[in-house]
Order: sequence, then structure tokens, then C-alpha cells
Amino acid sequence: MPRVPNLDPQVARDLGLRLRRAREDAGLTQEQAAHTAGISRNHLQVIEQGLSDRASRAPFNPHLSVLLNLCEALEVDLARVVIDVWGPVPGIVVEYQPEDVHGARSAGPRDRAVGRVTSEGSAASR
Repeated sequence: MPRVPNLDPQVARDLGLRLRRAREDAGLTQEQAAHTAGISRNHLQVIEQGLSDRASRAPFNPHLSVLLNLCEALEVDLARVVIDVWGPVPGIVVEYQPEDVHGARSAGPRDRAVGRVTSEGSAASR
């Protein structure tokens, strides 16, 4: 299996900082956020520091499932976190509206995001 390259260290730190701010804005301790996201407090600590582990000092390179669970626990939109860290892509518009599993509009933290990405007049919906 090919090795996945590490994130740029600055991007990893920015992502960790953005997630820490979201946790603090939600009024959660690391223990509470980690428990809700299904990870250990130590794992959350190194994520917030932008590291994959303290010993190697390698940049954090998160699994998508970890990011999704953390964002859900912190009640923040993953797309918003990505845009905050990496910046918007010129010419691309991303719109999200929460939708529950029955199709009714809702605003709960466990709602799935239904997004539309538009580029130069074309649209795709999921």
C-alpha cells in the first residue's frame, strides 16, 4: 500500500487550531469533545497541536472519519473548517443545507449536509 504523504506542518497546525477554537466555542473540554467524537483525549490533544504523535513530531494527517466525527461533536460544518484552513477555491461555490434522513429541513448536529458545488454555471448535488 502506498504511503500517504503528511500534511504541510503549518496546515496541520492551522487545522488543529481551528478545531480547538470550535471546541472552545462549543464550551466543551477536551475530554467531553473526545468522548463525543469517539476518540481518546490524548488523540484530541495531539490533533489540536497539529501533530500525529508527540514523539515523532510528524504533522497531523487526519482520517476523514476522525474529522467528520470531531466536526459533528463540535457542531461545526466540515466544509467550513476546510475552507477556513485551506481557503476557498476560486470559481467554486459550495452551499450546504442540513437535511434529515427523511428529507425535511432541520438544524440538528447529526443532520447530513446536502451540498451543491457550482463551477462556471454547472451544478451537482449530493
